[in-house]
Amino acid sequence: MKKIFLYLLVFYLLPGVSSAHPLKMAYTSVKYDAVKKVFEITHRVFQDDFENTLHDNYHYSGGDVFINQKNQITQKFVNEFFQKNFSMMFNASKANLKYVRTEQKNQMGIIIYYETEKVDLSKITSIQIYNFIMMESFKEQVNMFHLNINDKVKRTVKFEIDKTKENLLL
Repeated sequence: MKKIFLYLLVFYLLPGVSSAHPLKMAYTSVKYDAVKKVFEITHRVFQDDFENTLHDNYHYSGGDVFINQKNQITQKFVNEFFQKNFSMMFNASKANLKYVRTEQKNQMGIIIYYETEKVDLSKITSIQIYNFIMMESFKEQVNMFHLNINDKVKRTVKFEIDKTKENLLL
């Protein structure tokens, strides 16, 4: 657990790091909202890496993803990227993920929010995660994942190029 906090500290509290930062990491948090009965998904990525990946691999030419987040073309590219590189399944049924918004976190990171449709948590026995975020661009990419249900961290998973899927039993 200490390693996770060290990763997050480096990821979010070093705004002076140059754009050629050596750390290739993304963080995804999935939290169940009992009031709305949805899973809220939060992806945190380095903005420069994300925009370069969209440009190089998806032919995105819309500029700053945060500034242009309400532009339909930008949303299309962001959604295409996340639909290809991240998915969740509940009991082997694919979850539909809906884009909510994008935020900027300091000068380096952006946060992209998604949520699922309403789900009955009592019927879910397993959650399958596929996480290939940024790995098509960076083979050294590490993605940290947290699952939080009812304010308790249920699982923390580290995804790497040779481990992109995980089945979580509830």
